[in-house]
Amino acid sequence: MNKRNMSLYKKMFVIILIIVVVIIAIFSYYLYKIDQNHLQKFDKTSNKVIQETELSDIKEKYYFQENEFYHIFKGESDSQEEMFASVHFPEEAKKIENDNIKTYKSEDLVSEETILNEWEQTCNQCEFVKIQPAIIDNELLWEIKYNDADNRYVFDYYLMSDGTDFESFRLRRNFN
Repeated sequence: MNKRNMSLYKKMFVIILIIVVVIIAIFSYYLYKIDQNHLQKFDKTSNKVIQETELSDIKEKYYFQENEFYHIFKGESDSQEEMFASVHFPEEAKKIENDNIKTYKSEDLVSEETILNEWEQTCNQCEFVKIQPAIIDNELLWEIKYNDADNRYVFDYYLMSDGTDFESFRLRRNFN
């Protein structure tokens, strides 16, 4: 190879490298904007919940999607009563309607600690991943994610109203 060809390869490499860096920068910016939009929607929804319900302070924010999309908030009322609020986002809805917001008093629900204690009794060889509120078929649920003894990733759903099993999904891993 002569010097001229080597110089041409170096220039091509630099140009390709610049193009890759630009594409990565554009992609990163796009992901950042998506995340910012998601956070702004959460803020807008939480403000609407505070305006339209008994909740005066929101402690935790969750989202859940099965057939429908929900924002779920855990917070307190002015009287320090712990509550949950869910906001349903039907596919056709363009804005939050008051009838899409439901509130639940924690005193009427099975607590996160109670559900976790019961789950630990039944699944002592499991690796806990996460617990969060969920809504399926208009039922407020606890969703527990974990890895079971057979190395499956499991989603267990329990009714918040009485703690009974609602449904489970077990996903088998095809590779490690």
